[in-house]
Amino acid sequence: MDILQNNLQLIRVEKRRSQTQVARALNIARSTYAMYEAGKRLPDIGILYSLSTYFNVPMEYLYCEDTRRCVEELKLYLKMSSDEKKLLDMYKFLSNYARGRLMERAESLMDEQQSMTSESRTTCLNFAEVPYSGVGEYDKIIRIY
Repeated sequence: MDILQNNLQLIRVEKRRSQTQVARALNIARSTYAMYEAGKRLPDIGILYSLSTYFNVPMEYLYCEDTRRCVEELKLYLKMSSDEKKLLDMYKFLSNYARGRLMERAESLMDEQQSMTSESRTTCLNFAEVPYSGVGEYDKIIRIY
């Protein structure tokens, strides 16, 4: 319970919330929430879910043992877009085999993107070297992009 009580307080402070604000959002008494942070009472699974939803963090962060790492991960997680969070959450539920396949596909997509980027640069450089020969040339370059 020590881990939970420390992390609840760390996350609450990181989010700049008071115990009263959290308690109101969860529809519980402030004293009840204070007992969670003091380690005198253990929240049930419904309250844990509500806390993770309220703080917008995965439930695992509530029980993270290394508090320094937990805070750093939390800061990174909070900076993620909703799509990044969704991808991370989906990845966690994949089997090791599926994770390997996903990583292979991601690497393949990165290779494709890098080759397309280098081809685009070559095309741009080739057009940049062609001297301007009059009206209409600018339009041809714009259509390519």
